[in-house]
Amino acid sequence: MTGKNIHYSLFLLIALALTVILAACSAPRSPGDENRKVYPATSLDGAYDWDYLAADMAERVKKALWDRPDLLPRSIYISQLDSRPFSLAFRNLLKSELVSRGLLVAEVKDPDSVTLDYNIQDVKLDGAHEVLVNSYLAHANRYVVHTTVIGRISDAEWDMYASGGAAGDAFAGSTRRVHITNR
Repeated sequence: MTGKNIHYSLFLLIALALTVILAACSAPRSPGDENRKVYPATSLDGAYDWDYLAADMAERVKKALWDRPDLLPRSIYISQLDSRPFSLAFRNLLKSELVSRGLLVAEVKDPDSVTLDYNIQDVKLDGAHEVLVNSYLAHANRYVVHTTVIGRISDAEWDMYASGGAAGDAFAGSTRRVHITNR
């Protein structure tokens, strides 16, 4: 081999090694990570963040229904969790987002509708709250869509999500507060 061929071979070997390293670095960290939604804000402190969650959920529902032609003509009934500000606003935002995407939304549940439910779970971590907003569309005892969004709220904001009480208390409806401490 000549000096020119050795340099060219070395260049190709380095290029191949870099390609393999870059491909490995861009691979998902674990199964399912490629579908994980990353939200621009970690706080859920107002209507703008709630609207973002509703728009994301509406888009997921639309995509799932397009994959299920048997469910596409059915109306969607959105359950009402409770009368707290988040619950009332999130339900209305979901209705608006679904209708704006051309989906049928039922005001009253009927036998042919599919149900879109949501619940809230609070995890208290050393003085801070992480709220899990679980949303899911189900039909015939099967999930069509299920998603969970995690956000942070302050103690003062907790009343917008669920009734007050001591950490660890179970609340009415589908809301539960869990207290976790580091030991």
